[in-house]
Amino acid sequence: MTKKYYTLEEATAILPEVKKAVSEIRSMDQSRLEKQKAYSELMLAVASNGGDFSEAYLLKLTKSLDRAERQLRRLIGNLQRRFSCEVKGLSPLLVDFYTVRDGREVYLCWKEGEDEIAHWHDLDAGFAGRRPI
Repeated sequence: MTKKYYTLEEATAILPEVKKAVSEIRSMDQSRLEKQKAYSELMLAVASNGGDFSEAYLLKLTKSLDRAERQLRRLIGNLQRRFSCEVKGLSPLLVDFYTVRDGREVYLCWKEGEDEIAHWHDLDAGFAGRRPI
């Protein structure tokens, strides 16, 4: 992926599109979590007492979970490629945009649910190192 360096104004301008993509990712992640829960519950039942389950249902559930995980990775990859940003974490979803601050490379940092980009952090600092702009 080619790095794109954003000014705060440029990153703010694309934020509505990023939020839309994040909404799609959130929806797919929720679907994946529901499938994962159903799979885990089935495996627990099987491990506990053998459970009464259909192998066809298990196969269908496994394939559905796999598709959801692939789709989630695809959506995240599309967001990263389209905006040359980095997605960090899913709960909450964090999006970092490369920028230059005081002559050094850092990230503008946006967290799912925030109205605007109001923080930055060093490349190696992570979310805990966020500082107000």
